[in-house]
Amino acid sequence: MPEKVGTTIAKIEKEAEKIIETARSNAKALLDSARSKAADIRSSDLPMDDVTKERDKIIRTAEEESTKIEDTALRKAAQIKTTAGTKVDETVRFIVDHIRGRTPEPPRT
Repeated sequence: MPEKVGTTIAKIEKEAEKIIETARSNAKALLDSARSKAADIRSSDLPMDDVTKERDKIIRTAEEESTKIEDTALRKAAQIKTTAGTKVDETVRFIVDHIRGRTPEPPRT
């Protein structure tokens, strides 16, 4: 049973890492898109003041969105790690109760 607890924690940590990596990937894609749009605007025949303002607006928006996505992913990862500790405690209590001969309540999943 302790192996299952370790495996569960490893799975949870792996899931949290995937969430963070996905958020980073999404943030990178947003920034790349913003840079591409800014390059398109720069190469057009618009007055440069308008182009600069639009570019800055696009980049600012992309950075804000990427920050929100990454913050959300980090919160989810922290929540998963916190929950993992609780689940480990419940599983240990379940095992101890079972060893002592009590009728344990199965841990929540």
